[in-house]
Amino acid sequence: ATREYDAHMKLYEVDHKARQKEQEEARKASLQETWRVYEARRKDAEQEHEAYLQEAKLEYEARQVEAQLEYEKKLKRQNKRKKKPLPCRFFPLGTCWNGDDCRFRHETE
Repeated sequence: ATREYDAHMKLYEVDHKARQKEQEEARKASLQETWRVYEARRKDAEQEHEAYLQEAKLEYEARQVEAQLEYEKKLKRQNKRKKKPLPCRFFPLGTCWNGDDCRFRHETE
């Protein structure tokens, strides 16, 4: 009876160790999968952030160009006003329809 018990215990021990090894391998595989998912999400977030930064940089540069063009237009309008020799006869009456594009000076005197 002791030999049978010992044999039975030996089988149980071998089976138990095999199950422990399987569980350990499953846990390692699960950890590896979790790590792989984490890395994939981190890379995706990093790429999204890079794309956001690139887009923000492009928007900033576009705004800079737009501001420069607006500034140049303003200077051009100011220079146009200075070159107009004769005063507009409709401006004091409030009936000039040309506004800043008027060929004549708009005086407020």
